[in-house]
This record gives sequence, C-alpha cells and structure tokens, in this order.
Amino acid sequence: MDGTAPLVAVLLVLCGELTAWSLAERGRLRVGDAVQWSRAFAVAALAAAGLVAAGVVIALSGVQPGGGLVLTAVGVAAAVAAAGGAAVLARR
Repeated sequence: MDGTAPLVAVLLVLCGELTAWSLAERGRLRVGDAVQWSRAFAVAALAAAGLVAAGVVIALSGVQPGGGLVLTAVGVAAAVAAAGGAAVLARR
C-alpha cells in the first residue's frame, strides 16, 4: 500500500477548498479578519480530519479479513461516530 495516499487525498481536498475560497474573494463584498481567521481554521481542521480519516482507511485496509466480533464492533462504532459527527456538523 502507498503510504503517501493520505497526503495526496488531503492535498486534493485543500486544493478544492482553497480554490473555492479564492473564487469567493473575487466578489465585491469584503469580510472582516475574524471571518478570515475562522475560515482558515475550518480549512485547517478539515485538512487535519481528512488526513486522520485517510490514514485510518489506509491502515485498516491492511487488516486481514476474519478479525472477528471485536473488529466488527469497532467498525460499527466508528461508522456510528462518523455519522453522528456529520449530523452535528450539519446542524450548525
């Protein structure tokens, strides 16, 4: 497996986010420094979360099948946590 895949994934996400940000800056409406810092923090947090998620996916892809009930329970808990986190973020 390629260990650089998570980094490439994060860089692709950053490319899209920074492109959208730069296109938003082309408008006439200027925002304050607090909004700029907030957006920068959100983009950085997205990149960090994406790096962790991609790393976990790559790490788990190397696990041999047939891990048993414990591994299945961990996978279910991770899926529920991811769905819950997405629901909380979508609510904001």
